[in-house]
Amino acid sequence: MKLGEGDDVIRAWSISATASIDGGAGEDNLVLEGAHNNYALTSSEVETLTLANTNASSIGLVGENMDGVENLVLKNVGNAVSGNTDITLANFPNSELNVQAVNQNAVDLSIADIPVVNVVVGDGKTNTHDALTGTLNLGSATNLNITADDGINGANPTFSAEVNANRVNYLGIDAANGSRVTLGGQTDLGALSNVDVSGAGNVQLGSAGSLIGSASKKRLCEYRKHERRNFHGLFHRQYGHRQQYRLPGRAGFKPCEQRHLC
Repeated sequence: MKLGEGDDVIRAWSISATASIDGGAGEDNLVLEGAHNNYALTSSEVETLTLANTNASSIGLVGENMDGVENLVLKNVGNAVSGNTDITLANFPNSELNVQAVNQNAVDLSIADIPVVNVVVGDGKTNTHDALTGTLNLGSATNLNITADDGINGANPTFSAEVNANRVNYLGIDAANGSRVTLGGQTDLGALSNVDVSGAGNVQLGSAGSLIGSASKKRLCEYRKHERRNFHGLFHRQYGHRQQYRLPGRAGFKPCEQRHLC
């Protein structure tokens, strides 16, 4: 399949697992509706890959022949009734990948080979209550950025997942007003040494079973422009001890920038 110029959206309800697509000029989006397969697509100039409206138990994406994919969009993937959808990305040549969650998504997402992963929950539309729940497994990432922002007060986007990424040394969190970002369960961020939190939402970094910064001697926490809400971090110190790190928001408490060794 070869497309012409322009920003094209290709919706596929049934597609060969080894299909070839040339998106041509423009920003193109391949939407796999009801995806339920292991795909080894060949594509060029297709910037966005969307998995939409599926409760499949697992979806596999092999990216070694997918050139130019910058964005993975999840829209209504998995649910609390049928269970999480297991999504695996392997052999993508990217140095960076953007993952966007739209509407409700319950997934176990594994990304094997990409050093920088940016997760965004929210699409700027009303009445969608965008959410990403489940687990996020990053085999090679060293930088992870999580943004929960729907662009509208009261939309309440939510990221709530166990994050297993023991090579990540930088974590950026931007939690907009009304949002919630929770890295809980058995989260493993053992190499974490730099945390940058901003926004006005609720942030929970770690829980009783988590390993946060267990391999780092020092952790630099930057707490910037975070108003009214709460940040709670549970960090591992050397020798297995944990350190509680809590910055409660309240009316009139508007720090421009705070830097802490924690």
